[in-house]
Amino acid sequence: MKIALGMLPELGHLAPTLSLARNLRGAGHEVVYLGVADFEGWVRERGFGFVPVFETVFPRGALTESRPETAETLAARFAAYGQYLQSGALESRLREARPDLVLADALNDFLMLSAWSLGLPCLRLSTSLPQGWAPGVPPLSSPLPYDASAEGLARSEEAWEALLRSRADQGGYHAIKLASLVHRYGYPLERIDRRGSFEMELPEFPEIVLGPSRLDFPRPPSDRRIHAESLWLERPEVPFPWEVLDGRPLVYISGGSQAHRRRETLALRGLAAEVAAAMPEHQFVMAMPEGGPGEAARPSNLIEVRFAPQLALIERSCVVLGHGGLGSLKECFYHGKPVVVIPGRFDQPGNAARVRHHGLGAAFDASSVTAADVEEAIRRLPSDAAVQANVALVREELVTLEREQPGRRWIEAYLSRSG
Repeated sequence: MKIALGMLPELGHLAPTLSLARNLRGAGHEVVYLGVADFEGWVRERGFGFVPVFETVFPRGALTESRPETAETLAARFAAYGQYLQSGALESRLREARPDLVLADALNDFLMLSAWSLGLPCLRLSTSLPQGWAPGVPPLSSPLPYDASAEGLARSEEAWEALLRSRADQGGYHAIKLASLVHRYGYPLERIDRRGSFEMELPEFPEIVLGPSRLDFPRPPSDRRIHAESLWLERPEVPFPWEVLDGRPLVYISGGSQAHRRRETLALRGLAAEVAAAMPEHQFVMAMPEGGPGEAARPSNLIEVRFAPQLALIERSCVVLGHGGLGSLKECFYHGKPVVVIPGRFDQPGNAARVRHHGLGAAFDASSVTAADVEEAIRRLPSDAAVQANVALVREELVTLEREQPGRRWIEAYLSRSG
């Protein structure tokens, strides 16, 4: 069978699919990626086919140029998306690819409906935890905790209502997109659930969540959702001056794959320098983009690099400090490490709330956290038996997912049912 994957053009959305894609290929399926030009080399280097899409929206070089995203550039990109979709170019690419199944990013609803319009079977791939509504579960963008009490359920509903109110502008992004989905593809309005944390939900399409269920809040089970393999453990590591590590306990600090686009993540650098200065008996390695404090602000036990061999550094660390991206969290827990999370945007506040809920480390609000808070957590977590036990449970599920390949098996069963 030929299976086409269409993810958002970001490393954080592409990398979690590699384990599943490799397993499908190992089972004899042909796997191709529907992607933008700047990721063609990355995909082909890993032995997968590539079909270009959204060529006019993301021409080659668009994602490698370090230009700030302004309201004007985002508006121009959204207009280019509209023109591309109205021209039928996406359907043309799908016809050329001729897949037996489309796996679409859960945020790529245009691809889901393009496949639907052509009668192609399609499943959603979620690179975050489930984004839809469930009783007592706030939006994934919210820092609210899970609370099954009457008061907690009410707070969760208030958070969802506030999210929907924020999208009520008829000239805004979500309203325009909803109209596009309905009018461009003729998709029935009653099949669209507006209660999605980031985009509208299309429950008609079954969902594969690329991560462990143990990280989520309690959620009713569904036979239309499965948690699947998602770790990219065989990636080549970048060079690192290992000789600078002298045996002191190590703390790894990660800003994530898009740290250069987030001011709040860059602010982590200043906090990290304060913490390192207060803990000279530890060493700190910080992987961050350019643009933070200068050499004079950096204590001698803080080593800063732009790119780091993350897996190897996590394995050597006693604690990992980061922004709460799901990819990094999974890698920390796979290596049995507790985390200190200072979340940024998107799903990170919700991920931090889940770290708190499951006792997997510490989580702080970026607006109020102090160096003393972080120092206390770094000193406490490595010897906290309850935290270590909770991390071990998540690690067990991650290992099981990689070994048993439920995503690959679920897809093959779906293909058998769909003929």
